[in-house]
Amino acid sequence: MSGTALFSFGPKDNDPALPYPKSVPDASCGYGELTEKEFPGFKLVGISPKSELKARAMGGCGSCIEIKCADKKYCSATTPTQVVMIYDTCDKCAAKELNVNARVFEALAPLSLGRVDVQYRQVACPFKGNITVRVTDYRTASGGWLRLGVRNVAGDGDLTMVELAKAGSGAWIRMNNTYGANWELSKLPTPPFDVRLTTKAGKTTVLSAAVKTPGATGSFPTTAQFKA
Repeated sequence: MSGTALFSFGPKDNDPALPYPKSVPDASCGYGELTEKEFPGFKLVGISPKSELKARAMGGCGSCIEIKCADKKYCSATTPTQVVMIYDTCDKCAAKELNVNARVFEALAPLSLGRVDVQYRQVACPFKGNITVRVTDYRTASGGWLRLGVRNVAGDGDLTMVELAKAGSGAWIRMNNTYGANWELSKLPTPPFDVRLTTKAGKTTVLSAAVKTPGATGSFPTTAQFKA
């Protein structure tokens, strides 16, 4: 598709010689604060509520798109194409406007432009390493309640189902996608928990004993990943 790239979270006065922010705050997908260690180059994008990509699972959160600068007069000679992950909604953006992180924009074209014509398409996410489970809320009383999200999901990122089970039991319970990339469940089984992820294409992977300690929140590494 053809569209326009804008940017946010740039250096002061949009001067690339000045320092860039070292982290990106939590956004509508609910991934929490993101650091450059997790997302080198902050290859992130916010999409319009009217974007066709919003029709994907989780409202597009976690899907990746390849953006190519289309204005040859200004495009970078070395990095005119960038792959970014959807992590936010840009409420002020038109349907085909993409609000990329300033570092991504600078790789495409000079920041001084403010906006540039692009072409973009959905692609597989090329994440390295394994999936991380991020638990934001975990109540053990009154039957229990858990809210979690998953980061660093390679492949199409189009998660249509997240399930929870007592580790090793295979008794899967479907979680509810309440907003963005966050999934919730009440009336929990006995921990530790296995987590099973399913994509729209029907691919599955199991995160074994991904949540171990009752009541514990935070980010927990796993040993599983989809093939990109």
